[in-house]
Amino acid sequence: MTTIDEITAWNILRHYSNECSQIDPDTHIAFYTIGSLPGGYYRPGQSDIDAVLIVSDGSEAIWGNSDTPGKRLAKLNERYKQDYGIPKDFGPFPLQPREMHPPYDPDKELTLEIARLKLQGKIVYGTFSLNDIPVPTREDFIRDFRHFEEYWDNEFSINTPVERMTSTQCTNTILMHLHRHLIIEKCAFEFDKRKIIPSCIDHDAPFLNKPALDMVQKFLLSEHISQQETNSLRQYVSDLRYNMNKLLNISGK
Repeated sequence: MTTIDEITAWNILRHYSNECSQIDPDTHIAFYTIGSLPGGYYRPGQSDIDAVLIVSDGSEAIWGNSDTPGKRLAKLNERYKQDYGIPKDFGPFPLQPREMHPPYDPDKELTLEIARLKLQGKIVYGTFSLNDIPVPTREDFIRDFRHFEEYWDNEFSINTPVERMTSTQCTNTILMHLHRHLIIEKCAFEFDKRKIIPSCIDHDAPFLNKPALDMVQKFLLSEHISQQETNSLRQYVSDLRYNMNKLLNISGK
């Protein structure tokens, strides 16, 4: 399948937004792309295509929600993923204006997505200003992170214990915890995975294990890492999660 270059990715989003407007034009307010495309770090063949549908308040029956898209939207997402061979996943999700303002629903864990929309979002369709949308506060993020750790303890770790985590899962978990420190302690947002570790070094983040971080950077460059290296990352996941959660006062076993 042909690798999707940046121009093609933008065209896909434009076509997609037009089809979304046909689902229900009265409640489809706007369409924003977030992530690597507007952030300037899109990598053909590696990056997914992230986007947010801004829909009217109270339109769940049509669009679904951030966890479970409506039937027509889910079908459209799957068709685009299959037709274009989009890496990873293709899941633009619906977001209502009322969800972008505090107090945020902790069950939805939307604070990071709202920050991405506010700080890097670029509009593809419609008219919706982000000027009045606040960036979630430090306390908002801590609340969401705690909620995620409860999910980790009660659900994720049961099905995926650390000793069985893949290289991808280890890498994403390490970067997630390092990014948490940047957000909570430094009020710094770095959405490009390749830049999180350099940013942590610049900000003197704690618990930086250079050999393990070198493996993470190696993996991010699409280089193979050995089983022994993966085992080392698993150990670092355990140590980092425990120490970082304790430092940031976030619950977690």
